[in-house]
Amino acid sequence: MIPSVKVAALRYAIEKRVGTAAQDAEIATRGDQRRQEIHGALSEALVVALGPEDVARAAIEAVERMGAPWTAFLLGSGIPEGSAPTQSNRPRVLASSGMDEQALQALGDRPDVREWLANPAGHSPYSVVPADKPHGAVLGLFRLRGRADDLGCLAVAALPSAARDESFWDLLAAVANWSGVALERALLHRRLEMAFAEARNTQRRLLQAEKQSAIGRLAAGLAHEIGTPLNVISGRAEMLLEEIGGTSQRSAQSLRSIITQIERITGLVGQLLDFAREHAPARGQVPLADVIGAVLELLERAFAKAGVEVSTSIASDLPKVRADKNQMQQVFINLLMNSIDAIVLDPERATKGRGHIVVSAKAVSRELVKVRVEDDGHGIEAANLNKVFDPFFSTKPVGTGTGLGLAVVYGIVAEHGGTIDIQSRWTQGTTVTFTLPVSPD
Repeated sequence: MIPSVKVAALRYAIEKRVGTAAQDAEIATRGDQRRQEIHGALSEALVVALGPEDVARAAIEAVERMGAPWTAFLLGSGIPEGSAPTQSNRPRVLASSGMDEQALQALGDRPDVREWLANPAGHSPYSVVPADKPHGAVLGLFRLRGRADDLGCLAVAALPSAARDESFWDLLAAVANWSGVALERALLHRRLEMAFAEARNTQRRLLQAEKQSAIGRLAAGLAHEIGTPLNVISGRAEMLLEEIGGTSQRSAQSLRSIITQIERITGLVGQLLDFAREHAPARGQVPLADVIGAVLELLERAFAKAGVEVSTSIASDLPKVRADKNQMQQVFINLLMNSIDAIVLDPERATKGRGHIVVSAKAVSRELVKVRVEDDGHGIEAANLNKVFDPFFSTKPVGTGTGLGLAVVYGIVAEHGGTIDIQSRWTQGTTVTFTLPVSPD
């Protein structure tokens, strides 16, 4: 017979072992449930995530549920070894938690982080390095991998208690894997959006060009039809003015008014013909700085009369463009006159004070020069922005504009192989940006 003391000891040992096994099973069950909960919530968030920022926020929320003191979702590879970290080559932070701007910058500048990000080949899916804070914590770096490329990393700080738990690291690796696939899809979606936007812009430019061509042909025919009777009316009015002479001052004044208005119409007809005429400009090497200077000098009186201050920002190394000098002068005259009108006709000018126009030009590549004309006039309403290059469309009061200024500018820039765009905010001002090809040496 076994002594009762030994029986009790044996029973205690068995119960303790069974209890420990039960506790281990319960812990494992809770771990599985936790993993499933995090996976479920992250999956739901990633399904509806369209942009890279959405994916990053979903991953950050998942890591927060795991109790990490701070985490960051970085897009882009690291800085090559030996290169200095700058704003342009530092990995871009899409989302973070528990970190301020200074801490995020310090994370992107860490040599061990940079080296690990810049050399994906042969490296494991994640790495553990000492964390700057909190005390005793470690930093886990998890690659965000798509189907073909590494897209960035998920950086997570782990407290000592969590760092000793292998399941913690396994779950973080899983979160990084799920997020990497979703990030690749989101980046593809972003690229497709940009491609569609560019396609829409191209279509808009093609439609505008076709509209310009059709209206140009119509305008040419109309101008010729109007020109002949105008000449007849003008000639008869001048003849009558000579015959009347000083016999009737009132009749003479009326005839002069007729002649003045006919001259105005004739000028408009001339603009129509210039707009409609298809001709190759006499292109050569044109220094835009000289053209801008000459136009500003020409319009100096108009600026002074309108109370407008004009400033320029012309790059000292601005290359010459291949263009027709006279047409370039016309472009700047039209744009600057539009800016003057926008400032003068601004109903809030009294409160805004003196008007300002800024003309800037710089090379954006070896092939292109970009020019901007900005003003702080009353701006253009959003509903009218897609019409401003249409011939005869004008936002000015009746009698103060022909509606051909921007249409002529558009035609000249397009003829020179450039592009033109207009941005405006109602009551705040307008910016016209156009590009021109650099003249080959």
